[in-house]
Amino acid sequence: MPDTYILKHPITEKGTGAVIIGEVVVRRPKGKDMKAADKAESDFHGSMVLIDRLCSLPGGGDVPANFSDELDVEDLDALGELVTAMLPGGRKTGATT
Repeated sequence: MPDTYILKHPITEKGTGAVIIGEVVVRRPKGKDMKAADKAESDFHGSMVLIDRLCSLPGGGDVPANFSDELDVEDLDALGELVTAMLPGGRKTGATT
């Protein structure tokens, strides 16, 4: 079952300050999501790939492309933890060194 995450720092429209995204729905990852995340250059970037792929708007619409780039660091960290917790054994993503 998908989780709902309420952003601590909503994404707002420049100029007006109107809230564009205040919460997201996070679904469980599929194999294709893991393949995309494994191509990332680091664990951090892999988490961002998963956030972009797994998050959607509460009404079912897609979040904007590169949604994770617009997140406040506090929300980015919390969503990263939420996404990582969904992985088998809390597995890391991205390239290893």
